[in-house]
Amino acid sequence: MPLIKIQTNVILPPRVLTELLADSTAIAARELGKPEFIFMTAAETEVAMMFGGKVVPTALFEIEVLDYSKRLTQSFVDEITDLSKRLLDVAPENVFIKLTDVPRGSWAGGGKIY
Repeated sequence: MPLIKIQTNVILPPRVLTELLADSTAIAARELGKPEFIFMTAAETEVAMMFGGKVVPTALFEIEVLDYSKRLTQSFVDEITDLSKRLLDVAPENVFIKLTDVPRGSWAGGGKIY
């Protein structure tokens, strides 16, 4: 089960938050070659965050994937960065993406160890 965790200090109305969750899932599923229905996506907004010693609109995307052996692609970075600009109004230099490879046996869901 891939997991997308989003943290931002931006305040979002519910409609935009839902769009952020859905669009992030669609981008990650497409780029990672996995079906959307296996993704869990979570977002925290209004998080206390600063970048470069200043409080500016900032976003952190953490994507955890079981046995991910591919490298983070530029198109993935571009799409997440564009999404952040469009929905969060976060400047590209304030968007950070962390991709973590989770080894088999280190994750469980639905009562099963993956």
